[in-house]
Amino acid sequence: MIVAVGAWLVFHSPAPAPQKLHTGLTPTKQWSARASGTQNDLGSIFATSDGKRLWVSGEVGTLLSSDDGGQHWEPRESGTQNDLGSIFGTSDGKRLWIAGANGTLLSSDDGGQRWHQGGSGTNEWLYSIFGTSNGKRLWVGGARGTILTSTDGQHWHARDSGTNENLESIFGTSDGKRLWAAAGLRTILESDDGGERWKRRESGTQNYLSSIFGTSDGKRLWVVGAKGTILESDDGGTHWTPRDSGTQNDLRSIFRTGDGKRVWAVGDEGTILESEDDGEHWTARDSGTRNRLFEIFGTSDGTRLWVVGDKGTILETAVPGPTG
Repeated sequence: MIVAVGAWLVFHSPAPAPQKLHTGLTPTKQWSARASGTQNDLGSIFATSDGKRLWVSGEVGTLLSSDDGGQHWEPRESGTQNDLGSIFGTSDGKRLWIAGANGTLLSSDDGGQRWHQGGSGTNEWLYSIFGTSNGKRLWVGGARGTILTSTDGQHWHARDSGTNENLESIFGTSDGKRLWAAAGLRTILESDDGGERWKRRESGTQNYLSSIFGTSDGKRLWVVGAKGTILESDDGGTHWTPRDSGTQNDLRSIFRTGDGKRVWAVGDEGTILESEDDGEHWTARDSGTRNRLFEIFGTSDGTRLWVVGDKGTILETAVPGPTG
C-alpha cells in the first residue's frame, strides 16, 4: 500500500468569500474539534495504519504528535523554524519524513521522538512527500517544478519534471512505478518509470491544482484545486472529467478509501465534501468551522478521518458509515 500526503500550504493567502454549498443528500456525521495547543497553521497530518498514532506538521517548525488516536496532542521539537509542509511515514510509524520551506527535509527513525535535518540539495519550497509504505522509495515535489527522489530516505537526487509549475502533490501506484503530480496551474504530470522521466497530461481546466489521490493500481484518480475544482480519471490519468463539487471555495486536499468508493475533499471556509459513489456526486458536510482546511487523512477503510487547518485546527470523525 502506498499513501500520498500532500497539502496546498498557502498559509497567508486571503480566504475567498463564503459560498453556499449544495446539501441534497443525507446530513453529515459529526466532526469534532480537538485541542491542538497551538494557533499556528497546521498543514499536514499522517497516521499509522491502525490510526492509533498520528503526527501533524505546520508553520514555523510546528510539530505535534498523538498516541491515542488524535484525542490529545503534544508538541514535539522539530529543530527548525522553517514552515513544515508535508509529513509521511511508514505504515507502522517508526520512520517519518517531513518536507518544507527552504528545501527542508526532516527524518526520524524512532517514531518522531528525534528529528534530523538532511540535505535536499535545494532551497525551494518542498510541498509534498510521498512513498511506499515501507519507506524504501520516496519522492518529493516542490516549487518551480522541483522533484527529488530517494531510495534510502537519506540521500536525495533531483529529477527533471519538465515544468516550472509548483508540484503541490504526488501520488503513485503501490509498486511506485507509475506516479502522478498535481502541478499548479492546469498541469498534471505523469511518470511510468518510477519518477525518472515525466510527461504532461491535459487536465482540461485552467484552475490551480493542489492535491491528487487514487487507487493503489492507479487506474482511478482524483484531483482537486481552486474554485471548487474536482477532476476524475478512470484510465490512469490519460483523460480527466470534471465533477460538480457544488462550491467555488478552493479545495486543498483529497482522500479516499482503499476501494475508492468513498472520497473526501477539504478546503477553504471550512469546506468538507464527501462522495459515496466513487466521486461522481459530492455532498457538503458540516465541519463546524470557517477556517481553511489544508489536509485530510484517514484509515484506508474510512472509519477514522482527521483534518488539519489554519489557526491550529484539528478535526476528527469516527466511523462515518455510508448514508441512506
